[in-house]
Amino acid sequence: MKATIQRLYSKMESLIAKYEAVNEQHHLSLSRIEELSKEIELHEQAIKQLEEKNKILKLSTSIQSEQGDNKAARKKINELVREIDKCIALLNK
Repeated sequence: MKATIQRLYSKMESLIAKYEAVNEQHHLSLSRIEELSKEIELHEQAIKQLEEKNKILKLSTSIQSEQGDNKAARKKINELVREIDKCIALLNK
């Protein structure tokens, strides 16, 4: 009887040790997930910034290619100003 109790106690200690190891690994995994989520967010922000830069470069290139045509350049600038005004109006809502 004493041997049976000793085996059960030994198995219980083993299970507790395994539980603690798995629990620690779980917490490490959660921390890693949080780190990766933050990294993804930073990359998404960088992508948005690069897309904006790309848009600005495309617009500046299109305006530069039309340097001889002042009316087209003015029209493009007016379109940009209207788009900015719309954005400001949306932000003010």
